[in-house]
Amino acid sequence: MAKGTFAVFIAAVASAMASAVFQISTIVGSVWIRQNLHRYVWVGWVVSGALWLWWLLAKAKEVGAKQPGSVQPSAQIPININLSHTLSPIVSQTVSPSHSNRQTVSPPAYPPSTEPPKLRLSICGSEMPILMFRMGHWSIYASGTPSVIVWVENKAANEGEGCEAISGVVAAISYRDSDGRTLAQIARAYWLNDPASQIDIGAGERKAIVLGTLYGRDWKVYENSYIPPIRLASAPELPHFPAPREFTVVFNNTLVIVVSIINVEMRKTIKKFTVEFLDKGGGDRTITVNEHI
Repeated sequence: MAKGTFAVFIAAVASAMASAVFQISTIVGSVWIRQNLHRYVWVGWVVSGALWLWWLLAKAKEVGAKQPGSVQPSAQIPININLSHTLSPIVSQTVSPSHSNRQTVSPPAYPPSTEPPKLRLSICGSEMPILMFRMGHWSIYASGTPSVIVWVENKAANEGEGCEAISGVVAAISYRDSDGRTLAQIARAYWLNDPASQIDIGAGERKAIVLGTLYGRDWKVYENSYIPPIRLASAPELPHFPAPREFTVVFNNTLVIVVSIINVEMRKTIKKFTVEFLDKGGGDRTITVNEHI
C-alpha cells in the first residue's frame, strides 16, 4: 500500500461511520440512543479529522521534497574527473579579495594566435603619361600634357596573414633642387582619376599620385583644394569642382621630390619616399624612386 493511503482509507471509513451514526440517531425512536450516540459521533469526527490532517501534512512534505533545486542524498551520483587530462592546458589564476570588485578587462581586438594586420604600402613604379584635367581630376588621355606620376600599392597579405584597407590617406609633396632648397610645397596632392585629396586604398589596390606636369624644362605642380560637391540651382545634378592651385617649379637639371603619405585618421606619416627627376636635355629624362630616405 502506497505511503499515506492507509491514513486516507481510515479517515474515509471513520467519516462514513460518523455520518452513518449521526443519520441513525436522527431517525431511530429510542431515547437512550438519542441521548448517548451523539458522543460517539463527535469522537468519530475528531478521529477522521486527525487522520485527514495527518495525510495532508505527509502529502505536503512529499511535494516539498520533489521541488526543483532540492538535493536528496540518495540521488547524488559520484563524478570522477581526471585533472591530469582535463586541466593540463588551463592556467589557473587566484583572484585576491581586493581585486574582486574591479572591472573585467575586455579581450584584445585580435586573437592571441594572430597578429594585427600590418601596413603593406609600397612603391610599385613611376610613369610619364599624357594627362588632362577634366571634371575635377587628372586622367590619362591621348592628348594632353606630359606628366609624372608614381604608383603606390597596398599589398595583399600572404596566406594566413591579416590585411586591411588604409583609409583617410593624403599625399603631401615637397619639391627641392639639387642643393636641398625647397622650391614648392603641396599639402594635398592629386590622385589619378579621383577628385578627392583624401582617399582610401583597399587591400591589393594601387593608386597613383600626380607629381606634376612638364612644360619644357619647368614643372607645374598642383594642390588639390577639393570641397564636397555643391548643388547648383540651375543644374542640381552637376557638382562643382574647384580649379587646382597651380605652382611653377624652375630648376636646373635635377629635381628632388619628397612624398609623404599621411594617414589623417591615425595622424601620422605611414610612408615617405623620394623621386629624383633628372633632365639631361634633348628629351633625355630619367626618374629614380628611392623608398629608403
